[in-house]
Amino acid sequence: MKSFTLSGVLAALTATAAVQAQTYTQDGPFNLKLKSDDSSLDGKYLYACHAGAAIESLCLGSTESPADSSSASFYYNYTVNDNVPSNSGLLIWNLPVNGQDGVITVSSPLSFNYDPGSNVATTLFEPSTSSSLNVAFDNEDQLFVPTYIDDSKYVPGQYPQNTGTIALQNWQACWAQVGGGYYYNVLAWVTSGAPKNPTCKAVKVAKVAQISEDDHAEKGAEEQQPEGDSAGEAVAQIGDGQVQSVPANGDGEVVSQIGDGQIQNAPAEEREDDDEPVSQIGDGQVQNDPVEEDTTPVTQIGDGQVQNAPAEEDPVPVAQIGDGQIQNTPVPVTQSNDGQF
Repeated sequence: MKSFTLSGVLAALTATAAVQAQTYTQDGPFNLKLKSDDSSLDGKYLYACHAGAAIESLCLGSTESPADSSSASFYYNYTVNDNVPSNSGLLIWNLPVNGQDGVITVSSPLSFNYDPGSNVATTLFEPSTSSSLNVAFDNEDQLFVPTYIDDSKYVPGQYPQNTGTIALQNWQACWAQVGGGYYYNVLAWVTSGAPKNPTCKAVKVAKVAQISEDDHAEKGAEEQQPEGDSAGEAVAQIGDGQVQSVPANGDGEVVSQIGDGQIQNAPAEEREDDDEPVSQIGDGQVQNDPVEEDTTPVTQIGDGQVQNAPAEEDPVPVAQIGDGQIQNTPVPVTQSNDGQF
């Protein structure tokens, strides 16, 4: 966005002073946003881009809200007669100008710049109403250009009938030269038929409410804040893991996630068929059975297992040594190397 000295635009202001003196009702500020079947264009915002001395065009921006940026703030000026608003008005961007008392703004209405060698007109904002374009917004806040002529129905020697208002939306997004020779991706207009410019793609332009910078920052903070589930559970983040506390009145168990493992402690009163506590360690699980179900103690040594059975069931003691197993029967047995005696 550029600002200019007051003397640089005096000629344009003087030439249109009488027209500028007309009283307008103004809506805004608001943003302009594209709608398109092309995903690379849909949702992009428009902003005023420098195209010459006190001249701007309508360039394509990103899909991120420009908030209350002055380059993306637009206004709609229209007249009201007998409490009835006019059917159309002017799309305005305010040009900042350095005056004697500081920066002031000068209303710059939208206009089309035509080239005889193309059927695509580019958009310009200039501080002059001599070539300004009448526009309006429909019930869906989509920008259109009203016309009252349809020359496709003309008959030689017969005066054409009144067609009423025709709302045209011939908007295109095109790479084009604008103003003083700047080459931008801009909002353009095809006068009729398919655009001659091969870069053009059809779009619609919608007016959307402007979000202030504070509201924009607050919305971004809300989107980043984690949310609990519908049951109201509390969620806390620790490193790469998550700690999740489940209300006891759900399934009765409390689950805690630490790192990549999970420790689950089930209340004994909720698990009638299996009341043993279970602990998860790493990728394995150790399960300690209640003594009343299995009184046989189990001891792990190395890769083998030693099981000492109660004397009343099996009086034969068993001992584990290395990867083999020695079973002591009533007759003494001695292990020697890989054999057994």
